[in-house]
Amino acid sequence: MRWCVGLVVLAILAGVAGCGTTRGSVDSSIDSAPLLSLSDSERQFAASLAHYCHGIMGLYSTEGQAGTLGDLLKAVDLDPENASQYLRVVRTMLTLSRYTDALRLLDRISDASPTVASVHAEAGFLRQLCGDFEGAEKEYETATRLAPAEPAGYSGLFHIAVLRNDLDRAQELLKRATRHVSDNGLILDCYKRMAYAFMKNDRFAEATDYLEYVNKNEPGNLSVILALFKNYILLDRRKEAVALLVSIAESIPDNLLLQYSIAEILLPAGYNKEAVDAFQRAAKLMTDVPDQELEFPLSVFYYHYGIASERQHMYEEAAELFLKSIDLDSTSHEVRNYLAYMWAEQNTNLDQALAQVREALKSEPDNGAYVDTLGWIYFKQQQYEEALVEIERAISLLPDDPTVTDHLGDVFMALKRPDEALKCWQSSFLLDPDNESVEQKLRSRKVNIEELRSRAEALKAKLNENATDTTPVENDTDSD
Repeated sequence: MRWCVGLVVLAILAGVAGCGTTRGSVDSSIDSAPLLSLSDSERQFAASLAHYCHGIMGLYSTEGQAGTLGDLLKAVDLDPENASQYLRVVRTMLTLSRYTDALRLLDRISDASPTVASVHAEAGFLRQLCGDFEGAEKEYETATRLAPAEPAGYSGLFHIAVLRNDLDRAQELLKRATRHVSDNGLILDCYKRMAYAFMKNDRFAEATDYLEYVNKNEPGNLSVILALFKNYILLDRRKEAVALLVSIAESIPDNLLLQYSIAEILLPAGYNKEAVDAFQRAAKLMTDVPDQELEFPLSVFYYHYGIASERQHMYEEAAELFLKSIDLDSTSHEVRNYLAYMWAEQNTNLDQALAQVREALKSEPDNGAYVDTLGWIYFKQQQYEEALVEIERAISLLPDDPTVTDHLGDVFMALKRPDEALKCWQSSFLLDPDNESVEQKLRSRKVNIEELRSRAEALKAKLNENATDTTPVENDTDSD
């Protein structure tokens, strides 16, 4: 008999179309509509639907909201036991920003459909949209009571708890949902929301537990993987962080951008072997991609790949990579200096190293690190007077750099000025007591290392105390 109802609605709307668009015209059209063989309840349903449809039409007419709201309210008055009609009207009212009217109608839904869980769940959602969280929670609780295995009520309660930042309640609700609901997708979504909420509140250990669960049950989700990696780093669980990235890099070997991104994360974290492996995988994938289609600068790729290789003592490979980077970007003075210093440290290609650092100094003549590289190359060439000039200038530019200070000590020793050399090495050790090379030089000259280390720790503490003080702190560099 529903097709008959449809005909009646069409007849009503056709009559409306012929006589105007007021609510009165809807009523008159209803009175003149063919009865067919409809019962009173079916005719009432048809009238309700006609008012609803006319109200929707009014959204796009010049009659305005008043007539539209009148039709919508008449629609529910004519069919008070039809919860679906209530919900349709409420949704329409929300599009009109009529939140108070929407809430009044929602109050009547329980009477219309007191035992249908899905109705209460949607009513809760609509109340939530209206900002009535307390009313929404009541509807959601009713939904979970009526249908304990359905997810909508739990999901609504959980999300309200998260919005209120009531994370303890959110966890309790998630446990309830896990016991009753078989929808694993919903559970995983709630676990992710729970993890991000904990991260927002700096509760990284708890966030990590949830992220690990999601990563185990939904492998390959990059946003989850990166969030988990971040938490591992913040919790100083570096081995797990690296293992996570390496496993992803190995499981998705054909994604060029992923391999490059992982290499860029591993390199500054000091995991050089793993970074080299990721750079190598990326380099193989790059052979099939035109340079102009790469999503990262190729010169930077070769530079950072070279750094990782140098740290793994792969000096020839590193030099080739640095030179490729320079060929692509001749203005990159950082790469030139890195290459020059590496060659100086290896005591090889010193003339080429000299040419590279001089080019770098053209770009930044007062860069203390570059000046030190120049002096260090002179030292390796046994041009000690020239080395002294440059490294003393580097010290003036970088007075608290332990490496430059160590280099100056080596130059003084080469010039047979041992007292000044010893003083420089002591200063370097005070700045960096973990430098084994400097420690060895001091031990060979019978310096009390433990006492010097204590002074280094005291100096560090003093520097920390005066971190906000503009008064300089002098190094204690007296000879023992």
